[in-house]
Amino acid sequence: MARITIAFFVALVGLGLGFLVLGRFQSAPGVGRADETDRGRASGGEATSSRGPTGSNPGFLGVVLARHAVDVVSKLDGRLESVRVRLGDRVKKGASIATIDVKAARQDLSIAEATLKGAQADQVRASLELAQAKERLARLDAMAQHVAREELATAQYQQKLAAVQLDSAHAQVAERQARVAQLREVFAHSEVRAPFDGVVAARYADPGATISPGTPLARLISDDELWVRFAIPEDQAASISVGRPINVSIESLHIAVPGKVASVAPEVDASSRMIFAEATLEVHAEERAKIPSGLVARVIPGP
Repeated sequence: MARITIAFFVALVGLGLGFLVLGRFQSAPGVGRADETDRGRASGGEATSSRGPTGSNPGFLGVVLARHAVDVVSKLDGRLESVRVRLGDRVKKGASIATIDVKAARQDLSIAEATLKGAQADQVRASLELAQAKERLARLDAMAQHVAREELATAQYQQKLAAVQLDSAHAQVAERQARVAQLREVFAHSEVRAPFDGVVAARYADPGATISPGTPLARLISDDELWVRFAIPEDQAASISVGRPINVSIESLHIAVPGKVASVAPEVDASSRMIFAEATLEVHAEERAKIPSGLVARVIPGP
């Protein structure tokens, strides 16, 4: 009798624990959603997740860029005399961005121009001497029967010598002209100018800095045309083609602008397994100033 009572008590306790575990399992997070997912699949519906609906195209990640962006650099050695732009300034093509001090080159140019004038004078004198030698030889030739051979040979020699001196004078003038042209080019490059209409995106140097050829002075981006570069997974390559309309969402500005695919890379990038494409954006002039280059955007293919 005692054994029956103990067995009954153990069974009762086990049954209570079983109900407790079952209740906790049914109230656990995700169990009900899993059942709903199974029921949705069974009824032909589509299950959802925290990442959004599957099967919809969330678009491709891209970056908005200006059509032209360059670092304006110096072509000379020297000291930076002035910088005429600041961050955000709008400049026209050909406008002065900076000036390089070329006082030493100005002195060299004065010396070179004076030397050139001297070489040109020597050239004129050599030309006259050659003409004189030719005339003398012609007179002696006309009187060859009455002139000693030695005198005639001397005249011929003087003509050849005058011709050589004239050639040398020509070479000297050419050399001096090249030097003058070189120094004048230095003056032309002393004024660093904008290559196109744009906005100053960065200023790298200040007046007084020592610079060399290739030193960047400012970064200039065009303010007329915007485009977007984006990456397409290789399994979705067929969804993008040249000429297809797109919609570009710039979430940081809470705006969306239309565009059109301009180019698509002909091969998949080996490292990222992506295909890169570029598209132009259809932005009005008043809206262009509101969209800075470098913003992250999402590209959604149009119909």
